Amino acid sequence: MTLRKKALEANIWKYYALGFIRMFMLIMPIIVIFFQENGLNMAEVMILQAAFSVTVAIMELPSGFLADVLTRKTTLIIGFILSFLGFLSYSLSYSFLGFLIAEIVLGFGSSFISGTDSALMYDTLIEIKKEKKYKEIEGKAMMFRGFAEATAAIIGGLLAIVSLRLPFVIESCIMFFCIPLAFMITEPKRKRFSHKKGYAYGLYKILRFALYKNKNVKWLIIYSSIISTCTLVAVWFYQPYFQLVGLPLVYFGITWAAINFSVGIFSKYAYDIEKKLGKRNSFLILIPLIVVAYLIMGNVVFLPSILCVIIFAFVRGLSNPVMQDYINQVTYSDKRATVMSLKNLVGRIIFVIFSPFIGWFADVYTIPVALSLSAAFALVFGGVAIIFLRKHEVI
Repeated sequence: MTLRKKALEANIWKYYALGFIRMFMLIMPIIVIFFQENGLNMAEVMILQAAFSVTVAIMELPSGFLADVLTRKTTLIIGFILSFLGFLSYSLSYSFLGFLIAEIVLGFGSSFISGTDSALMYDTLIEIKKEKKYKEIEGKAMMFRGFAEATAAIIGGLLAIVSLRLPFVIESCIMFFCIPLAFMITEPKRKRFSHKKGYAYGLYKILRFALYKNKNVKWLIIYSSIISTCTLVAVWFYQPYFQLVGLPLVYFGITWAAINFSVGIFSKYAYDIEKKLGKRNSFLILIPLIVVAYLIMGNVVFLPSILCVIIFAFVRGLSNPVMQDYINQVTYSDKRATVMSLKNLVGRIIFVIFSPFIGWFADVYTIPVALSLSAAFALVFGGVAIIFLRKHEVI
């Protein structure tokens, strides 16, 4: 094995490690409670998440395009530096405005990372002739991320007993270690994007390819975005729902750990699950599961209903590696990071439109009503996307 091949092989464990460190989120099991302690309501919580998503939406395509024009490695390094600064800002903030600034910085960081990391991994596998293993590797990467969130949830829950701010302080220290690790990545060989009419026109051509010319890519992006929005909205309702059904705060970290451990397990076996169910059934099962989980949590409000979060964990664990693999298969190397960023952008736009409204609905009415409304959103928009996936023979 040549030195270069060894270096490229090492990208795989670095990909796993970066994902693990990045998702070692000590703050997640208590973040909504932390917001509420600092005087925020659910509408403001969702506005913060919408602000994050707007920032990502604005920067998603430029950052993905930058990764295609320059290098994946440089873009990742920028992203991890910004992520560190975002968490540092959070640990020093005490108001909605301070949290808003932190979310915007984190949004910039996330936009430089999302899409770029998976594009780098896929191009790495192409060079070492292992691209058929992408789905398996992506599933394993999600498993490590899920395990990271699970472990961090237990520790974060315990730290929160001391202080709800302590997890944020430690989180910023942990995120710092992604920066030197990103510098250690080996950039894979690939066709670098260029266009004789300039980069702006080239970006337009990629957008036209993904959202108009290639119907497979277009509807995979839309369907994937609807799935990610539905599951992400659910995540932000977990903690207030736990409070609503009477789960003691001491168990928040353990419960959050169980959720993310489940996501990790389902991600690890996503390749096997998809192989057993088949491509068509793997797509069709996702929306009904989301609708059922939302309806149960919204209409049967008692402690055992929190078990429905396992359904969301299954959807998250299965959908991400499978969807990314399908999109990568029908996208060219010189467009890959931009297209993956576009996928994330569309998801963020849908989340920005829907989440503040559903947060306001929870404040004005009740959390169960908001959850039932989320079920209706998933059924209508997910159903429409499935119809077009079938029409264009994607499934």
